[in-house]
Amino acid sequence: RRTGEFGLQSAPGPGPRRTAPRRSAGGDGSSRVIRGLLGAIAVLVFVGVVIAAWNIGSSMAGDPADTAGGGDQQAADDAQAELADLGVASATGFDPEGDDGGEHNDRAPLAVDGDPSTAWRTSSYEGPRLGGLKSGVGLLLELEASAEVHEVDLNLGSGAHSVQILVGDGADMSQLDSVYEQDGVSGESAVKLDDPAQGRYVVVWFTDVPMDEGGYKGTVNEVALRGKT
Repeated sequence: RRTGEFGLQSAPGPGPRRTAPRRSAGGDGSSRVIRGLLGAIAVLVFVGVVIAAWNIGSSMAGDPADTAGGGDQQAADDAQAELADLGVASATGFDPEGDDGGEHNDRAPLAVDGDPSTAWRTSSYEGPRLGGLKSGVGLLLELEASAEVHEVDLNLGSGAHSVQILVGDGADMSQLDSVYEQDGVSGESAVKLDDPAQGRYVVVWFTDVPMDEGGYKGTVNEVALRGKT
């Protein structure tokens, strides 16, 4: 052997390297876009289903406020439909502070004859507030039976009248209650009482009357009552 040589065989050199396949950058981005689009579509479909279900439920159930309002209006309409004209048995002038207690009694029926061209009038007074002679004067209506009065339809003369509506079961001021009061009333006026009043007697009571033909007079062309018997 030559100097420096050994009996060992040299190891074989390394074999060829295997390179792992690379993923395409473009293909990976496309996948992410597709997944994003599918997610967005899913969200939109979900939202659409929720909105459609809410709309269907709302249309079937209706708006609670509208339903309540409709019920209140229906109850009011039903109550109005139940009211009837109250028959008047008699009409007289009512002057509890006067000499004879009456006031043109012979003309009082003209206020309930259904003809607004005829009228009952008070006596003529020399000044406003009935000339300071009394607190009031009026037209007394006796019903055919005691009833629950809801409405009073007035047709008064021109000029401002101060009016009260009295209701009770006796033809005496101590048995009558004031259930309505208004100043400046003239012509046609539909009076709806805040609370129904029970009684057989109804008085259209004037505490002040307008100037009319040289004096102060109150005029009732027509009066009608509605309520429940």
